[in-house]
Amino acid sequence: ENVIYMLINKSKKQFYIGEANNLIQRFSNGNYEQKWEFYRYDKLPKLLENIRLELERSLISSFSSIIANNEDINSMNISKYTLVNKKIDK
Repeated sequence: ENVIYMLINKSKKQFYIGEANNLIQRFSNGNYEQKWEFYRYDKLPKLLENIRLELERSLISSFSSIIANNEDINSMNISKYTLVNKKIDK
């Protein structure tokens, strides 16, 4: 519960950042049709629960400035991976 997570598809060179109150429920409801070959999650302290979404958006924004993305945001393009999040704050 109360996590920020990252997913990687190594064969397609895709990277995704997300947040969830309940990670197991998020994955078991079928929202993630794409095959992700690697995942990582960080359990946040309870006191950060109210700002979890803001933390996720900040991470997405930061990564969009350093790796390629699908939202036409200028990046340093330091990796072969592409950030595939659709909501990126500019």
